[in-house]
Amino acid sequence: MKNHFLPQSFVDCGETFYIIDDAAHLADLPHSARKDMTGNLVKESLRKKIVFCQEHEGFFCAVREFIMGGDRFFWCPTLFYRPDREPAVRVSIENARCTACGRQVLAANPALPHLYEFLPNMYDLAEEKERLPAVGCPCCGGKLSRHAIWAE
Repeated sequence: MKNHFLPQSFVDCGETFYIIDDAAHLADLPHSARKDMTGNLVKESLRKKIVFCQEHEGFFCAVREFIMGGDRFFWCPTLFYRPDREPAVRVSIENARCTACGRQVLAANPALPHLYEFLPNMYDLAEEKERLPAVGCPCCGGKLSRHAIWAE
């Protein structure tokens, strides 16, 4: 029986993304007539992002088609964070340290150029996201060592 997964698509910075909650749904996504070269490493990265989203409120995973050459592509997974009533933002989860109490936390950073890789204005986009309001340490409220719009 055919899976009835219906992908929700949206555009961010001119790129079309499909929200996805299971790597098995990659085959159901609309794509060009190119050969899908999405390998196990990318699928494992996607699975890890999906698990993170299931465990953390406000996050979701989406994929976009990345064309590798004339007849090949792969699905490129990206993590997004959507604060209450705010637009979704591409983020990278990384470790940050509180400059006040020294606690190490997980942080969602939207200001890394690799999140906008292959866009002609990737550095401008990263700089623009650096201006989003930052959160402080979840323990003491102190400044974090990395720009973060979410921390745990």
